Amino acid sequence: MLKFMKKVPGGLLLVPMVISALINTFFPGLFEIGGLTESLFTGKSSNTLLALICFIASTGLRVRDLGKLFKKQGVLLLFKAFLSFLIGFAYLQIFGASGILGISALSIIIAMTSINPTLYLTLVEDYGTHVDEAAFGLISLFSVPALPMFIYGASQGIRIDWMDIVSIIIPTAIGILVGNLDNEMYEFTKPGIGIATIFLGWASGSIIDFKLAFKSLPQGLILAVFLYFILMPTFIALEKYVLKYNGIVSVAITSVAGVSIPFAKIIADLIPEAKEYVSSATSQIVLLVIITSVLTPYFTGRRAKKLGIEQKDLKLHV
Repeated sequence: MLKFMKKVPGGLLLVPMVISALINTFFPGLFEIGGLTESLFTGKSSNTLLALICFIASTGLRVRDLGKLFKKQGVLLLFKAFLSFLIGFAYLQIFGASGILGISALSIIIAMTSINPTLYLTLVEDYGTHVDEAAFGLISLFSVPALPMFIYGASQGIRIDWMDIVSIIIPTAIGILVGNLDNEMYEFTKPGIGIATIFLGWASGSIIDFKLAFKSLPQGLILAVFLYFILMPTFIALEKYVLKYNGIVSVAITSVAGVSIPFAKIIADLIPEAKEYVSSATSQIVLLVIITSVLTPYFTGRRAKKLGIEQKDLKLHV
């Protein structure tokens, strides 16, 4: 099984996610029996695993490398936030909350502002650099509801709870501190990333229902086309021609995280006018999580092959 997962781009996350999603689709609530089983094999483990990976990945970031990180990932993420706000706000103003073609403003804003940080990490471990891996904490800022909530609520005067972002910064900052105080800490803790990724893949799949996803197949496909054929080339062009890098990171951040699935409901709890779009937005995001979990590794591998970058032979050991 491990050999198979390592052959598939992003396989450490993707394979357990698909297996878990299949179980949740046909046997929902199977592991919701309380205690250790529910804590490990359901979505309840997601935040702990994300925090653990944030910490471990950050121990590999040297203070001297911060400039490189902000020059590439920092610029790309700022551009993503700006573009998401620009398009999301314009979409709301032009088409209203209901949107067009069955795609509500809620759906497109969540889709644009989401990144699957664990999928990103899995892919840059395969094809990226040491600094790309250390950017995990920064990437994780796009797996919390603060940004889509801010964009959707910009015209509503809604106050945002920024503690979601602070909660990501803390384990990241502690990881950087520990890693710089002890250079051996990263090598000691790094094997934990692979193990945590497998379980995070399982946790992500445990909230996916394939039957719900395919209720919004046409809209989900339209959103996927928008992500891969409009947004992704824009980011690749920025990374390649302006930042002078190879574009691998731009492809790897083109994804939608499983933790984004409940964002529509979270936003609607603060903005009652959005409640009628929660069901359709949720099913569209579920489908996008599935699509991007498969296609982003494929496109990343294809770009790496075009650039002559070989997939690294990652080993899981303790």
